[in-house]
Amino acid sequence: AFLTSVRQNYARSHKLPIDEVDFEIVVMLQRLELLPESSQFDPAAEANPPQSELMEEDSFTTIEPEELTELPESGVYVHGLWLQGGRFDPGLRALQESQPRELFSRCPILWMRTRHKPEIQYAGQVFDTPLYKTSARRGILSTTGHSTNFVMDIQLPCHHEPDHWIRRGLCLLSQVDFV
Repeated sequence: AFLTSVRQNYARSHKLPIDEVDFEIVVMLQRLELLPESSQFDPAAEANPPQSELMEEDSFTTIEPEELTELPESGVYVHGLWLQGGRFDPGLRALQESQPRELFSRCPILWMRTRHKPEIQYAGQVFDTPLYKTSARRGILSTTGHSTNFVMDIQLPCHHEPDHWIRRGLCLLSQVDFV
């Protein structure tokens, strides 16, 4: 209901049918060189830098929730999700294998930017990562044909084919049993 209302607000303000509005997922990262301690983070400027501007692996880091001091231009910031079956590497800006003996890893803050569907473009390969409410990954089948535990698919950048992540059971969870 919350995500539908976010899409609905965008559709109404842009005079679009809600069926033509969806979320473009932006993983919130920041460049280390561009942020001296006194500067403010600008999510719009860092959201999708051109491929030619990508820097070395270690020049990006995740953003902490307290660093986001302003509302997004459209959509919402999502914080507190967990990845199971893989992790997000801020240096490579993509999904990677889990660290040894790591069952769950924190997902960076995601900007679910509301956009007109034809405007949504990703600069590389993405994996439609299922988001579940709990780690049980099962629930009662609803009238939509989805489990009541399933929320939606989130597109995360990756360097492997989707089958790679499907075999690993990669998913996002809104809560974990233990950490």
